[in-house]
Amino acid sequence: MGIEGTSALLNIPVVVGLGDPVMDVLASVSADWLATVTSEPGGCLPVESDVMDQLLVEAAKRSELVRIPGGSAANVVKGIANIMNSDSSCSSDHSSSTTITITARADSCNGCGEDSGSSGAQGTAEQLQQQQRRVECRFVGMIGRDDTGAEYRRKLAAQGVTPLLLESRSGAPSATSLCLVTPGDGQRTMRTCLGASLELRSEGQIAEAWREMQGMQLAVQGKEKEAGAAVEAAAAAGQQQQQEEEEGDQHETASDGGSDHWAAGCALLHAEGYCLYRPQLAREVMSAARARGALVSLDLASFELVRNCKGALLGLLEDGLVDLIFANEEEAVTLANELQLLDQPQEHRERQQQEEQHPSQQPQQQQQPADVAAPSSSSPHANALTSASSSAAPDPAASDPTAAAVRAAQRFLLSPSGGRVRVAVTSLGARGCVARGTG
Repeated sequence: MGIEGTSALLNIPVVVGLGDPVMDVLASVSADWLATVTSEPGGCLPVESDVMDQLLVEAAKRSELVRIPGGSAANVVKGIANIMNSDSSCSSDHSSSTTITITARADSCNGCGEDSGSSGAQGTAEQLQQQQRRVECRFVGMIGRDDTGAEYRRKLAAQGVTPLLLESRSGAPSATSLCLVTPGDGQRTMRTCLGASLELRSEGQIAEAWREMQGMQLAVQGKEKEAGAAVEAAAAAGQQQQQEEEEGDQHETASDGGSDHWAAGCALLHAEGYCLYRPQLAREVMSAARARGALVSLDLASFELVRNCKGALLGLLEDGLVDLIFANEEEAVTLANELQLLDQPQEHRERQQQEEQHPSQQPQQQQQPADVAAPSSSSPHANALTSASSSAAPDPAASDPTAAAVRAAQRFLLSPSGGRVRVAVTSLGARGCVARGTG
């Protein structure tokens, strides 16, 4: 049965993450050694693969290296998988679910030495574990054909996420980010080599890889059926033929369930902001997910990305391809400044406010934005967000330029003449977050 076929038959929503599969490598180093790497601790700079290899060798001489499968979107789907499926068993091996077993078989074909066989008893246990899941999480990206890529695939699967990872054929290494931490001050200095991850540039690559994976799975199933048929032939040749015909009918029914496309059954696609550096990829994948009924969420990643990819971001927003958008305070302020939202004529701001106050004049899917305010600064650890009352509560944007910029950015994003999103969330760090939606 196909990956999506299992989720569809069990009525499990599918969440797909799109981004760069980056292996995060953490090392604890002295300030003296870090000074030989850079005169400016902190920050994140790209490096070539040969420089990364040398840095890893030197860091390993000074610290135990901790390797964690990361990347913005991958971390999101890992979090969703762990939260939503926390009461279901998640083994550290490849047999934690039907979908992960399929990936292991694909690895075997790529020469990593995994056993592609499985017993009927194992399949039954995997299906029971799958039934306990509340959501099926997948992650799409590209890795290199190297040990780092195989390790990333294995560790991601152990987190309960199905790795839909394409493999580069160019010889480029899997993406790696080395995080050098100085224990005294906790400062992080990062060096990143994106390598093979940058070679994923179109939705067509994902669709082709999905078809190949489905074909490999069917080939394995065919071999298993042939082996079973050979054993049963000696005892009951007639019953064997009848059983094969019934199994064939069942297989055709499962295939017709919609597993012929990677986005079939997808309820949410989450794309990391860094995808905007490859706007064609972002647009094609978002369009494919939306065409199959999925919501699309996007994070803005960094204030530099907001500046560098403003055109790509506005293009996706104008075409209504984003439903939920996440930003931190710095990114929201940058968006407001880049679009000069605080410098717009008074009549434009009044018209935008009027759109919020009179939803009947907007398109049907756009309703009056509802504010959810951050906890006050006097209680930074408040756990729940409270609904804002525009009539009773004082407006912090009236005296705080940063709050005014955040509000302007969110109003633009929610406006039917602006970003057209349903929900805009801005993180304020320890002060909580501000969320506004169209209801």
